[in-house]
Amino acid sequence: MSIWNNCTMTTLYHSADASHDWPCVVKIDDKKILVEYQYEGEALVQYTGTDQGHGHFKLTANKVFGKASLHMFPGAELLVGNWHEGGNRGMWQIVLA
Repeated sequence: MSIWNNCTMTTLYHSADASHDWPCVVKIDDKKILVEYQYEGEALVQYTGTDQGHGHFKLTANKVFGKASLHMFPGAELLVGNWHEGGNRGMWQIVLA
């Protein structure tokens, strides 16, 4: 299992809302991924999913009714993708550290 405990997640919105940076943890084990972060210092949000092939992950987060994708590029310390939570949607980027 690979664990990155000091990641930075940047969320971008498909609205006029400003982008945000959040600390997060990423764990990847064989074909599974877990991304977890504290939302505004309160609830722990966990996105979990599976590798659809070649580092392309589909994720869900039941607590926030979220669906997302993340893509990992060979040799890069970066994940990028999109997300949808309720009526909000956008893109996200996670720098692995």
